Amino acid sequence: MSPHFRFLHLLLVCVILLGSAAGCSSRSTSIRPGEAGLAPLPTWPGADLPIVSIGEDHLGNLRQLTTGESARDVVWSADGATLLYTSRHSPDSTERIFAVQSVGGVETMRAPQLLSSGRALTADPGRDGLSDDGERIVYASRPNEPVRVTSMPARRHDSNSGALELRIARADGRDDRAITANGATNLAPAFFPGRSDRIIFSSNLADPQGRNFDLWAVNADGTGLERLTYHPAFDGFASLSPDGRRLAFSSGRHALRVGERNVFVADWMP
Repeated sequence: MSPHFRFLHLLLVCVILLGSAAGCSSRSTSIRPGEAGLAPLPTWPGADLPIVSIGEDHLGNLRQLTTGESARDVVWSADGATLLYTSRHSPDSTERIFAVQSVGGVETMRAPQLLSSGRALTADPGRDGLSDDGERIVYASRPNEPVRVTSMPARRHDSNSGALELRIARADGRDDRAITANGATNLAPAFFPGRSDRIIFSSNLADPQGRNFDLWAVNADGTGLERLTYHPAFDGFASLSPDGRRLAFSSGRHALRVGERNVFVADWMP
C-alpha cells in the first residue's frame, strides 16, 4: 500500500470515528419533550442557558410566559386561570396592566392582553399583602420611618429603596410587629394561599453588594427563613396560585436587554 493511499485510508477512518462519537454524544445529551420525569424543552430566546439554578428544588417545570417585558406585581386571579402583572410594554412606556391566560390549566408563552389604558400602580391592590381570610396584612417598611398601617399596604418598591423590613399586623392595624430585621431590602411580600403564618418575598439578603434579588420564604414570627431561588438574575414579585400548586414571579432570566423582566411560572414543589 502506497504512503498516499495509507494517508487517505487513515483520514477516512478518523472521519468515521469522529462522526460516530458526535452522534453518540448528541444522543446521550438530547432531551425530548414529554419524556418521563423531564420538563418540556423551552422555546424562547436563550433556551440554551440553564433556566433553573442548583438549589431551586421548589421550582418544577419552570417556564417563561412573556418576553421583552418589565414585569412586576405579578398576581393570580381568584380562579387561578389568569396571571395579571404590570409592565411598561407599551408604545409610550406607560406602566399598564396586562394578563396572560392559561388554556386547560397550562400556561404557555403567548402575546399578553392589555387590560388598562391609564397608568397602573399595581395589578391587584385589593389582594396585595392581604391574607385570604382578610385578617392579616404584611408589608415592607423602612426601619427609620414611622409605622403607618392601612388595610391596603403598598407592595411596590424599587430595588434601590435601601433597607426595607417586613412587618405583619391585623387588618385594622392592631398587633403590628416586625418579621425581619436583617438590614437588607426585603420587598413584595405575599402570604401563602390559605395561610397567614407563611410569607413569600424578594430580598437581596444573600448578595453582599445588594444588587441581586432572590425569592425567600419566612414564617410570620420570623422563623423558618428559607431561600427559594439562586439565579444570578433578578427574581421578585412572587405569587402562589389560589390552590397553592403554581408559583408565578417576575425574573430577569433569559433577558435580552438590561432591565428586562418577564413572567415565569413553575409547579410549586413543597
